[in-house]
Amino acid sequence: MQINNWEPPGIIETNESIEQLKVQIDQLHNILDNCYDEIFVVNNKGVVIYVNEACVRNYGLKPNEIIEQSIFQLLHDGYYFPELAPIVLQEKKRITIEQHTITGKKLIVTATPIFNDNNELELIVMNGRDMTELESLKSDLEKTKNRVEHYKKEIE
Repeated sequence: MQINNWEPPGIIETNESIEQLKVQIDQLHNILDNCYDEIFVVNNKGVVIYVNEACVRNYGLKPNEIIEQSIFQLLHDGYYFPELAPIVLQEKKRITIEQHTITGKKLIVTATPIFNDNNELELIVMNGRDMTELESLKSDLEKTKNRVEHYKKEIE
């Protein structure tokens, strides 16, 4: 509150702190959105509260089309399988599995439960690495090795 160009002590510092916090939050979102791996966060009700831009490659959906959606609905709609977060919600431990997406991607996904001070599950943070390209490269390498062996035998 400002009265005749006078502000009570602490107000300016608080406003600066709020601005600094906003900058830090923007930086964090920028960092997460530019991670190649998918970062997917759901609350303890199974509702998506954050997903980075990698979801466009993996599901063909923009973050704003996924955020606030139920993971159960996304699973039902066939965006990915098998389920992971529902298992973590139940078992309350870190789990890593292979998932397949609606866009044909093969992901290795690790889901980590986050607990509050009362040891209640609050969030699940999932990170997914696209293994599709790696699998393709492995296959191409194997084919190349086989050709090399074939040509070696022809030369001998």
